[in-house]
Amino acid sequence: MTDYSRVSGLYFQKSETNDPNGNPIGKITFLSEMNFTDKDALSWMGQMDTNVDMSTKGKIGLNAELIKNLTATNASLTMYGLSYNDPIVDVTNADGSAGDGSIVSGLTYDKVAGTLTFTAAHFTTFTSKEKTTTGSSSSSSPTTPGCSNQVPDHSPDLFQIDTTKNKAKLFFTPVNNAVDYYYIAYGFTEGDERFGVRFDKGYYDGVIDYTINELSPNTKYYYKVRAGNGCATGAWSNWMKAKTDGVYIQTIQTIPDDTITPEPTKSVKSPTTLGVSDSVAPSKSVTPPEVKKSWWKKIVEYILR
Repeated sequence: MTDYSRVSGLYFQKSETNDPNGNPIGKITFLSEMNFTDKDALSWMGQMDTNVDMSTKGKIGLNAELIKNLTATNASLTMYGLSYNDPIVDVTNADGSAGDGSIVSGLTYDKVAGTLTFTAAHFTTFTSKEKTTTGSSSSSSPTTPGCSNQVPDHSPDLFQIDTTKNKAKLFFTPVNNAVDYYYIAYGFTEGDERFGVRFDKGYYDGVIDYTINELSPNTKYYYKVRAGNGCATGAWSNWMKAKTDGVYIQTIQTIPDDTITPEPTKSVKSPTTLGVSDSVAPSKSVTPPEVKKSWWKKIVEYILR
């Protein structure tokens, strides 16, 4: 039975209207589970075409104000048909003000294909542009020029990862000089930041743990984490790899009938008398004792001879 409160693997792709080949403009792949039992979420998804702005190449906007419980839903975004040398992504809030660039991670650009892919921690408007010496840095930079917030002074220490079939629980030390959130990037190789998740966390004494869900079983992932303070981002932790558990399937082997040799049937004689073995020899005939004749029988026998 399908659990519609935990639907995963959804994506939305839009193509150019006047393109006979149907080349895509942009694609959004939702990395978190969606709750389709929530009427607001279902309504938002039903109006996806109007809630998503892909009117021009290099721009993807998502109207997250219509549904507050989707603002923390991270997604992988892909822009097609670009012709940059070294692009970056600008983040814009719903009111038009500059957004938090740290919500963008794992930015990769294929110059030959003209595709730009990155992970967004939550929904807003993203616009690609050519990187310049005076422009904003890419989201992978540990600091953000033009940001007046204090930068976290060191990186977390990622020291343990516990896994199950489709979950990974990360343990790392906190950063307590300037922090209001943490961001975890992960992928299939060291340096791969295609996935990411952000969660709010301020000053904290002790080890911090966070569980990442919806992973593939029997798969090796690489993880790293950094602290953030608003627009200011700290340095990345060390990379650490961990493999999810596999799916165990019990196989029952069926042996064909013609390969089974039946055991010979043993014949057992039932004794004629309960408790008596057939091996008992029959009893010998008994000779009756000789009877002594009287004197008158002897006389009669003598006369009759």
